[in-house]
Amino acid sequence: MAGDTVYWREQRPDEDGRGVVVRHDGGSPEDHTPADVDVRTLVHQYGGGDFAVREGTVFFARLGDQRVYRQPRDGEPEAITPEPGTEGGLRYADFEVGPDGTHVYCVREDHDAPATDDAVDEPVTTLVRLAADGSESPEVVASGHDFYAAPRLSPDGTRLAWLTWDHPRMPWDGTHLRLADVDDDGALSNERVVMGGPEESVFQPAWRGDGTLHAVSDRTGWWNLYRRADDDWAAYREEAAEYGVPQWQFGFATYGFLDDGRVATVVTREGEQSLELLAPDGTRSVPDVSFGAINPRLRTDGESVYVVVSDPTTPARVVRWTPDEGVTTLRSGSDVDLDDAYVSTPEHVTVPTRDGAAAHAFVYPPTNPDVDPPGDERPRPSCSRTAGRRAPPGPPSTSGSSSSRRAASPSWT
Repeated sequence: MAGDTVYWREQRPDEDGRGVVVRHDGGSPEDHTPADVDVRTLVHQYGGGDFAVREGTVFFARLGDQRVYRQPRDGEPEAITPEPGTEGGLRYADFEVGPDGTHVYCVREDHDAPATDDAVDEPVTTLVRLAADGSESPEVVASGHDFYAAPRLSPDGTRLAWLTWDHPRMPWDGTHLRLADVDDDGALSNERVVMGGPEESVFQPAWRGDGTLHAVSDRTGWWNLYRRADDDWAAYREEAAEYGVPQWQFGFATYGFLDDGRVATVVTREGEQSLELLAPDGTRSVPDVSFGAINPRLRTDGESVYVVVSDPTTPARVVRWTPDEGVTTLRSGSDVDLDDAYVSTPEHVTVPTRDGAAAHAFVYPPTNPDVDPPGDERPRPSCSRTAGRRAPPGPPSTSGSSSSRRAASPSWT
């Protein structure tokens, strides 16, 4: 988001998967990055968090050399990080632009760093601070851990929150949410752990406009949303629902703040996703919208919610939702029309497991108006996809299915 303009990244199959930053400010969507640029970071190999925007200027990682570039709305891309010693040797992701726009905090993965006895052939990951105009060398502001993610500045720019974790844990096993003061020169001081640990997974630190730090934690066995007051954390509501997702990529966001005090959230309940609103007192309301899948990259401008959604009969699309206007589609990912009569609508089922937990699945029943089913009682063929997600006492699932449109499903059903 940048003022009234919303930005997103598209991957285009007809251009070999090239990543393009697109902007929409009320008219038709327009490409922001030029045709010879592929926007994609390779940090952690899985990428994500490929770009950020401040007042119409886009900061992004370019696939070819993995350097960071800045591009004003009516300008050309200019590199703001130095050339690495080897091709793609310095990689950057998860950009956070300071309030005054002069500096950018981000994750850097250094593949040119010399190997140590403890980490042979292991890239060194740190948090760095970049000059937005490229006039300064990148400055390391936090180091010493195997993985970093989600550097997030407070609204006034005086504090920085971020996540770390170390081998052998994955981010859904245990992470630390760290907080530090930002000195006048941009360095960090008074670093401390404010949430998380070896057995607690923390997800998506974020700041409300009044300076209240929020984060999602699974300390109860479920990823619930918390806010910090002084040194204490309070849950909006503790419940058997997931307000977070496994951090396979950078840039995931399952909640955002609205000007009326509520929090817009993407929640997974029994394997199914929904858009919900949390009031400050923890009460929840569910807008009258239904999406088969919601990409965990929610953004808000205080009044509207922007997400990428899909359902069984429509392709992925960028939408805006407001309480007054409902859902408006800004861009559809495909113009291929499928006849709904041939598209199987998945049915959600829950199956008990041997360990006392539950498995969720979407079952695609046979759907074809040109074929009559057999008249006997034999089970009809169907296609099932496990929905994933955890069901304590089991461990978290890091993969899952949704009821979004899948081009292959009609061929089976």
